Order: sequence, then C-alpha cells, then structure tokens
Amino acid sequence: MIKKRKHLHLGWLGIFHDYLVNRWDGKHDAETDQRIGDCLKKGRSYGFSVVDFFSGLSSGKREHNHLNKKVPWVFLKDQKKFDLKTKKRKYFRIFRDFISLVDAAKLEPCPHAIMGRRYMDYPLTRNIQGTNGLWDEKNWKYIMQLGRRHTRLIQEVMGENYKRWGKGVNEASHNGNCERFHQIMYFHERFYNRVIAKKSDIKKYIVDRSHCEGSTGELTGLHRCAKPQCCGRGGIHGKPEFSRHLLKKKSVIPETHKISVKEDFTDFGGIVMPYSGWYRYKYHEDGGSKSGKGKGVRLGQLTFADADQSYELGDYVFGECKRVNRDGIIAWLPAEVYGIHDGFYGSFYSIDRIGDGWDRAEALQQAHIKHYG
Repeated sequence: MIKKRKHLHLGWLGIFHDYLVNRWDGKHDAETDQRIGDCLKKGRSYGFSVVDFFSGLSSGKREHNHLNKKVPWVFLKDQKKFDLKTKKRKYFRIFRDFISLVDAAKLEPCPHAIMGRRYMDYPLTRNIQGTNGLWDEKNWKYIMQLGRRHTRLIQEVMGENYKRWGKGVNEASHNGNCERFHQIMYFHERFYNRVIAKKSDIKKYIVDRSHCEGSTGELTGLHRCAKPQCCGRGGIHGKPEFSRHLLKKKSVIPETHKISVKEDFTDFGGIVMPYSGWYRYKYHEDGGSKSGKGKGVRLGQLTFADADQSYELGDYVFGECKRVNRDGIIAWLPAEVYGIHDGFYGSFYSIDRIGDGWDRAEALQQAHIKHYG
C-alpha cells in the first residue's frame, strides 16, 4: 500500500456532483461506480490522503439545471418550492454510496456542508419555510442538520468511532460589508459548536478564510475585532482556551485559495501559516493561481501549475513548514485530469488544454517525499 501522506489532499471539488448526476436516475449505477472509484483509487496511488468535495450545487440558474434539484431537501412540484424540513432520501443514499467508494479507495472524505457565493440560493430562498438565503440565520439550523447527517452517514461506512474531516461553508464572502463579516464569523462559530464540538465527531475542521479573514474570528485566542464599527460583541472576539486548543488539539485548520505556484506566496507577502499561531494551514488550488503564473492547464481565465511548478510549490511549503514544526496541507485541484465534465467546472468553463495531469500529482508526492521520507 502506498504511504498515505497527510499533507496531500485531493481538491476534487466537483467529483460528487458528477457522481450525483450520473446516479440520480439509477440507469448508470455500475458504470458510474467503476469510473468514479477508479479516479479515487488513482489519486490514492499518489499518496493523497483526503478528498474534499462540494456536497451540492443549486443556484437556480439554467447552467446548473443538471444539479439544481439534486439536493438534500424535497422539492414540492405543486408549490415549486423546497421543503427544508423534509429530507430527500435519494440524495442521502447516493451520498452514502459515494462515501463507500471513498473508503474503498483508502481515502478520507471531507464534504463541504454548503456552498457560498449564491451557489445554493435556489433551495435556501425558494422554500415553504420562507427563508432568504445562506445568511438568513433561520436557514442555519438546516445546514447544521445537514452537517450532522453527513457525519452519521460517514460513520455508518467508516465506523462509529471515525472522527471525520468537516467544512462548513466554501468561499463565504463579505465584500467589505461589516455586518456580513460578522455573520460569517458567527456561522463558523455555530457550526463548530453544534456540529463539531457538541458531538466530537469531527476532529479536523476546515475553515475557509479565502474570502473572509474573519471566518476564524471566534475560533482563535482573544483579539480585537477588525471591523469594530458594527461589532455586537464589544470589539473583542475569540476565547482564551482556543489559544491552547490551536496548538494542542490541532483541530481547527484555516484554508486559503488560489495557491497553485510558489509565486502565489512570494508575490503576495510570503507563506502565512508558519509564522502564525496556527499549527496547520491548508493551501487550496480552488480558483487557480493567484498570481496568474500557472503554466499548466487553463480553465477560462484561471491558470494552474505545471508539474515543475507543482514540485517547486510543494518543496517550498513542506520545507518551510517542517522548519518551524508546522503542518502545511496542499490541496491539488485535478482540473486537467477531470475537467472535461466534473459536474461543476465543466458547467462554467471551456477547457483549453487537457493533459494527463497526474504528473502534477507525482510532483507533489515527490516534494513531500523529499521532506518527510
């Protein structure tokens, strides 16, 4: 068995969407299981340890018609609205089958409970409960329920004592809005309290800071609020116990996006995590290269590293992190391997160039071997 490398994650964001679409009508189950299972096993063969993925997409837009109603909640045809109190059994059956494929590939799953940036507006705005989007706090209980349901299904497959990876929301953005900045902070706090700490079923909690630096605001030590003008907590956030928690339990893991080449660090102020209080930090290729200097596959305006750049990135991140006794995780988005139709990127971008792509996976593996054996 190939050594499992804890610092290498598959950022295969649309892989569950593909599986969901092709399993929904029940006509291609065996074929889909084989194809997706082979993809996961291929990723594992390069040492990757975790696969993170979106658990649903429903914007209501025409370009997402293949996904809009394939969500965890029942759609009422007569009212043309969702019922957030009634679970869609087919969705959860397919989710459990997908987790079985992940487990068979000897990977660990990390589902994103919900997508930000309006990618789940359809059920969260058109429902009989009368709620209005992700940032309507009346919707949060349904998202927390979804996170707990994911946990139960994962434990059914991987064992009741398995402590899974978890992520609340992807790319939650405040766009300079002070109130939204705090909403995002409090959402992550509540997800931690009600889904993670309450059940102690998730020991590795990914918190996306790529579009809101305040996401981790209540999950770290005491500090002053970056936007005190509308702060309802007296301009102070965090908890004293989290300063110890971060380094000892190592369970809260901040994530940033657009990290594909070394220049994405060096051109923007250097690597973040080793010089902060965080023990682990996750660097994700979601969104391509921040600096735009990727020489590999191009998805529309997004550029990604080639194999040489991937090795250089891994060498830099793993070398710096090991030097200061921290863990830096790289999440590789295999766009060029799976970009023809992954159920997500395939609906947004035309693929200019498709290569074999696994040379980048091998490059990251070799960089990890150099520093960790």
